[in-house]
Amino acid sequence: SVRHPLNPEKYYLFTIDDVIGRNEGLNYFTFDKEGKNIAPTGANRLGEFYTSEGIAATKHANGVDIWITVIELNSTNLRSYLLTSDGLDTNAVVSDVAPNLFGDAGRGGMAFSPDGSKLAVGTGLSWPQSNSRLIVYKFDNSTGNISERRNIWQALNGYAPYDVVFSPDGSKIIVSEQMGFISSYDISSWGTELEMS
Repeated sequence: SVRHPLNPEKYYLFTIDDVIGRNEGLNYFTFDKEGKNIAPTGANRLGEFYTSEGIAATKHANGVDIWITVIELNSTNLRSYLLTSDGLDTNAVVSDVAPNLFGDAGRGGMAFSPDGSKLAVGTGLSWPQSNSRLIVYKFDNSTGNISERRNIWQALNGYAPYDVVFSPDGSKIIVSEQMGFISSYDISSWGTELEMS
């Protein structure tokens, strides 16, 4: 859920797919502060694609507008939508840098760094374990473009990563993994040592 950038009485609720359940794609609903569905009412589908289980939001460089980002399944597209004071721009900024996810590989979380400059994605199948991935990107919070993919493969305890979150200073990514493991990865040096694909 995301509050309207300038109207504290209007909220946007975004829903994404469950990769083994019913798939409805990316939808949004709008509500007032009492929880009443307001115009545009009902489920409002964005595009005709299906999503992974990850979704993340961060502020635009202007400090007011908000980016909402998802991964398109069976594709290499990351899609970023901008919520402005005028409402949601339903035309996504598409970055062709995502892993081509399908089936259970679509499980996993996403998170932006506190300053909005990086995006982390945890995804992958449990078996074979070599498909498990923790991915870090650079994010341009002025344009919505995602680039400079870094794949981090090793030290995942042999299990698939799931949820991800950045440390408050943005120097580390904390990852929850299958079977309850928690790992931390230092990304303070954004160099070739992170380029492990």
